Amino acid sequence: MYKLDMNTTKVKTIQLEWKYSPENYLEEPISIPFEGGCLDICNGIALAAIDPLIFQNSETLQDDLTKIIESRFSAVQIMTHKDFNLSKPSRTDIQ
Repeated sequence: MYKLDMNTTKVKTIQLEWKYSPENYLEEPISIPFEGGCLDICNGIALAAIDPLIFQNSETLQDDLTKIIESRFSAVQIMTHKDFNLSKPSRTDIQ
């Protein structure tokens, strides 16, 4: 996994973004706070804004967030019997 050198980087936030379809799969936006950030799910995009130090110190955070998203969508799938597609996360470092 890519590690940050906090002495040489000026990254203020790390964003992980997943895309899902259909875009209207959820009836309303979801916001899930977690230690070091927040995960917002709305209109076909799940976006996590993460403190760089928290991201660096957690080898499983990306997988944990993916599981949270999949769990929410699976609950909707059980109720609606509609399938969903979820992309792998992409990462953006915000300076």
